[in-house]
Amino acid sequence: MEDAIPDALALLHDAFPAQVRRRPLGWKALRSWEDRQGVVLPEPYRTFVAEIANGTDEGPPDEGGLLPLGEKPASWARWEADCWMSPEPFDGTAVRGLAQPFPLEEE
Repeated sequence: MEDAIPDALALLHDAFPAQVRRRPLGWKALRSWEDRQGVVLPEPYRTFVAEIANGTDEGPPDEGGLLPLGEKPASWARWEADCWMSPEPFDGTAVRGLAQPFPLEEE
């Protein structure tokens, strides 16, 4: 399994050209963010954010790029029935508790 992480990081590194990568967060800032949120991000995303890029300017989501750690898409500002699978409205501006269990349990 340990060999899979370097392979995955190499794939991530190659998938995002240097000219579209945002500056990596660095380990100190990443650990600080994780401490504030009460979580430890999964590998290889954790190392990607710390060492390769904290977001990108091109590519998904919605072809606008990968968002920096902790940012939400603008479309999350409000609930619209035709944009969400959730039948219940939610407050997209509310602070998220990332240490809480993921709320969706069914497809």
